[in-house]
Amino acid sequence: MADEMARIDEITRIRVRFSKGDPVRFISHLDLTRAMERAVRRAKLPIAFSRGFHPMPKIAYASALPVGTTSEAEYADFEFNRPVEAEEVLRRLNSVLPEGIRILEASRVPADAGALMAMVDLAEYRVEVVGWPDLSRDRVEEAIGRLLDRREIPVERRGKKGARVIDLRPLIKEISWQGEDHGRQQITMRLGMGNAGNARPEEILESSGLPSAGSGVHRIGLFVTRGETFLSPMELKGR
Repeated sequence: MADEMARIDEITRIRVRFSKGDPVRFISHLDLTRAMERAVRRAKLPIAFSRGFHPMPKIAYASALPVGTTSEAEYADFEFNRPVEAEEVLRRLNSVLPEGIRILEASRVPADAGALMAMVDLAEYRVEVVGWPDLSRDRVEEAIGRLLDRREIPVERRGKKGARVIDLRPLIKEISWQGEDHGRQQITMRLGMGNAGNARPEEILESSGLPSAGSGVHRIGLFVTRGETFLSPMELKGR
């Protein structure tokens, strides 16, 4: 027990919020993690490694971002084997990260803080809907209303274990029209994620009858719900 506590005391965990912009919107989550690992090495940061035959850098992400989606609210925890300041991590990583990936803020959290992936349960998206020449606010709000009136919204997903059907309706927390910009109707979606499942904005558009092809999706927030309160991972300092 004493040895375990000593190891925890030696660990510095830094939580970061970072963006994924247009230049890298079509890279996979695996490519993103590789880019981040290369940046850590190039920045000469004292990253900790897992044990075993294939030690891996201890970097844990809150959620994998779908290919083609941009974001200003991606989160990751970095574990370092010696003390390092959050601002130093931000500065050194930004000096070597590729175009399109940028650390926006960094903060130290307790070494025994809970895993991000296990805590985050809500995602917020800004979606620009295009594809119909006569697409208007009224048509968008009518489609949203019909969707929210449904008791079930089954969608089929195919994976390595075959096809399965999930119900999107419990995962839709909020959808609202936000405005129009050069013919693009803008809506926001707050969608559940985590153990209960994940809802994808493109699936919401398709289920509502709105065009999904060509529409742009941007993640603007990840949150942890505490009753009626929504906290960003940067606001959490413990479990």
